[in-house]
Amino acid sequence: MRMAFSETVLRLFELQVLMRARESLAEELPEAVREALKPGYRKCRSLVRALRLRLLTGNGVHCPICDWKGTRFIAGKWRPMSICPQCASDIRHRLLMASFIYVPQFRSASFLLGKDILHFAPERHLQPFFRRVARKYATADLERADMDRRLDISNMPTVHTESYDLVVACDVLEHVQDDQSALKEIHRVLKPRGTAVLTVPQKDNLRVTLEDPTITTPAGREKAFGEHNHLRIYGADFPLRVASAGFAVDTIGETSFSQSLVRRHVLRPVECSQHPLATNHRKIFFCRKRPRPEA
Repeated sequence: MRMAFSETVLRLFELQVLMRARESLAEELPEAVREALKPGYRKCRSLVRALRLRLLTGNGVHCPICDWKGTRFIAGKWRPMSICPQCASDIRHRLLMASFIYVPQFRSASFLLGKDILHFAPERHLQPFFRRVARKYATADLERADMDRRLDISNMPTVHTESYDLVVACDVLEHVQDDQSALKEIHRVLKPRGTAVLTVPQKDNLRVTLEDPTITTPAGREKAFGEHNHLRIYGADFPLRVASAGFAVDTIGETSFSQSLVRRHVLRPVECSQHPLATNHRKIFFCRKRPRPEA
């Protein structure tokens, strides 16, 4: 009870900080003033984070990415108790790391060590891990300026054929206009026997991927696909879509691990989201490149 009350107070404080920061950083203020206010805002956010970590001290859950241990994870946009308060990993990220730790054919010592890796829209908390194990590691994005390579995943003429052992793209394809072209490009840049590691949002109990190119407004896309910048919501047919681009697909999910590991690392929601477009049962798709038949 004391923990719940303390967390509620902390959350209210955080909301107040955010509200005042938004007011202070409003567009009508001169840019110089807004820049001057940002350090104070960051300091407040850091204070909130430190207090939260202190409140959640314990040993009930464990993040396999940053090694944080605590009583529970914190709420995310879609579901409660799903986000690591230290590194901000979500369920899909911990499933990926659990695959590298516990699933024999994907253990990092043999599957990743010394490999050339291309990582699209790289998550901040996963980059250090990949950099440690890779022979060559490159980050990529179409819009972000802080990447090693500025690339459109569906059209990569500057990337040589058969350049990488591994391409990682977590929750990227739902943003891409032509996801089939993206899959073909991933296939092209992978070395023989290379692997694409993919995740996508998949609506619970949806059999066939839902997409509609006539829906073009942010509000319409959020209503239809769950986020304002998503172009589709994938269904259970996603592995078939990937296979059609020349891959053999292995699927790793919560059932790939013991119940004790699922609870310890929170590899499935503690409470499922009731949102009609929610992805409550995340999966990691390991997509091994098959040679294309001769024309």
